[in-house]
Amino acid sequence: IGEESKVFLIMWSVVFPVWINTHAGIVEVQKEYLWLAKIFELNKFQTLKDIIFQAASTFIITGLRIGIGLAFIALIAAELAASNSGIGFLISNSHLLFRIDKMLAGILLLGVFGLLADKLFVFFANKTIAWSLYDRRQN
Repeated sequence: IGEESKVFLIMWSVVFPVWINTHAGIVEVQKEYLWLAKIFELNKFQTLKDIIFQAASTFIITGLRIGIGLAFIALIAAELAASNSGIGFLISNSHLLFRIDKMLAGILLLGVFGLLADKLFVFFANKTIAWSLYDRRQN
């Protein structure tokens, strides 16, 4: 399959967890915050940016973090099934050729890339939304 098909598969697997978490975060915004927005006469954009987005940011970050993991799974599944390049293809091809060393190297490389992507995302999430202390609670 081509790169466009891989991108579509990744997008399809990521969009729903991010959407559901974002929706859950918006629904969980306390009514008192929305009352404050009305008291301070904020317009809809200001309410969305300053109240709703801030209150739902941990839900959104969680959805994006889940999406990163699902993106890796979808990418490897696409490459394992029908591709002629990539880490998934390397793992599958090495398995068929009894090259266990290359297969394990591909699996290890995939794990390192997944860990690196997650750590980079958490780092930038903490820098972007400094007040949330998102990952500091987990360590």
